[in-house]
Amino acid sequence: MTESTKKKITVYLDEELHRPARVKIADLDTSFTAVMQQLLRDWTFSDAKAPAPPAAGPGQVGQHKEAHELLEFILENDRQAADWINGNLKMFAEAIHARQGVRPKRKAG
Repeated sequence: MTESTKKKITVYLDEELHRPARVKIADLDTSFTAVMQQLLRDWTFSDAKAPAPPAAGPGQVGQHKEAHELLEFILENDRQAADWINGNLKMFAEAIHARQGVRPKRKAG
């Protein structure tokens, strides 16, 4: 493959996956690029379907909990900020749902 036919991509990994992957890559005396190319070749030219999205890992659960705690604090302690946040969250949710072609679910009550 020549330089002009290569495509550069960015992959984001959680720290919990990145570190052990880097260690294994070093142990095998290879590169992240070589590993990804082989994985993509194997997957692309097989009958395998796309892998299921991973369940929330330990880091994600902690991040969500922290975000919920911060949001709860703001909502309970600053009415003006709470009104701004609520309005913007509704706008973001509606935009995402519109892009996906579905309507947001509303809680009864």
